[in-house]
Amino acid sequence: MTEEIPFDEFENKIVSIKEVNIPELEELDFLPISKAYWKVILLRFLAFFIVISGISTLLIAQEPEIALYKVYISVGIIIFFLILMTLSYISFKRKAYQLRTHDVLFREGILSTKTTILPINRIQQVKIQEGFFSKFFKLATIGIFTAGGQANAQVRIPGVPKENAHKIRTFLISKIKEFNE
Repeated sequence: MTEEIPFDEFENKIVSIKEVNIPELEELDFLPISKAYWKVILLRFLAFFIVISGISTLLIAQEPEIALYKVYISVGIIIFFLILMTLSYISFKRKAYQLRTHDVLFREGILSTKTTILPINRIQQVKIQEGFFSKFFKLATIGIFTAGGQANAQVRIPGVPKENAHKIRTFLISKIKEFNE
């Protein structure tokens, strides 16, 4: 319960950054996502590549005008997938997370790094999801939903070993209950 402050006594002082002792994000020891998650990404690419290759093969076989450009189409598809794989690998290497007493941090990005900090007292739901390929490597994705009415997870941490994902979910739910008491 908050105490009401009379308007004439209300103060909102400027806080000097020099006086605030907040650890730098760079100093935190982020936990990388599982290396096995790269295999999941590769399997997804392989499935997508097979579908795209099959569609382009059917198009080339049925349209004689397109058949003249089959080498260009094939090279274009290969270059497209190499670029996508390179960007995916960079993204994979940069994904990391950290749990602290009062918040969850998630870092990601390709060209720039984005760090999301979710206060635990704002978390309303924690979901664990297993994708088709992730199941083979016993990996899960943790979806963390916050107050604010958004339908999508505020943070999705992929590539977490399933056992750890359940421990993280249990930890977060117990902290949420503490904050609500």
